[in-house]
Amino acid sequence: MLAGGRAVGWIDQFMRTTNFSVTELADVLDRTGWAVLPGRADQLEAVGFALGVPVASRFGGSLIDVLEPRSPSNAAPRSLSANYGLGDFPFHIDGAHWRVPPRYLLLTCAASSDPTCSTLLWKWRSGIAEAGLRLFEDALYRVRDSSRSFYAHAFPGNRSFLRADPGCMVPMNTSATICTGIVAKLAGTACTEILWKPGDLVVVDNWTTLHARRRAKGDGTRRLCRMLVKENSHGCF
Repeated sequence: MLAGGRAVGWIDQFMRTTNFSVTELADVLDRTGWAVLPGRADQLEAVGFALGVPVASRFGGSLIDVLEPRSPSNAAPRSLSANYGLGDFPFHIDGAHWRVPPRYLLLTCAASSDPTCSTLLWKWRSGIAEAGLRLFEDALYRVRDSSRSFYAHAFPGNRSFLRADPGCMVPMNTSATICTGIVAKLAGTACTEILWKPGDLVVVDNWTTLHARRRAKGDGTRRLCRMLVKENSHGCF
């Protein structure tokens, strides 16, 4: 899982500045789906490079994105903010419109004047029964991107991740419509809430854990920094 070459320096930095190893962090992510590192925002890059290969969320973009609540008129086209504005965001993974979504999602809190604008996390592997998992294998969606669209099931053949994002995925059969409702219902009743404090770092296993955002009081009332990380053995986009 660990990157070679340049990343060795980032792993050494991570080991020196945290109280646990990358292996221990990976074990926590495997058990719970996420890890909260209070006061570790300055370690965003070190943790990202230690876990795998950081990738930009869009071609030609920066490895670190700044995320702030935006009303639809101020939001980027085709973004969740353009669809949902300052309201609640649905449960989703980042990079659902990529052929292989990034494995890890890293978020740090740079500022927050709205403590109610929290992040919700739901580990779907522990919340969906086997019969439901088989339904997700049959759920077919048209996945929309700015330049292209493709068809994909909610699960790949090995169930390694759950592709979910109502902002870019259109149900194409009955199973997909049902599964979209299942996610909304189950995740909303069995999730963990992250109440952001400046300096916090949260690492999420993007393949096993969906996330959502509670409504915001206004534009720019919370500022997060995001890094997406892929495993060395996987491509993206």
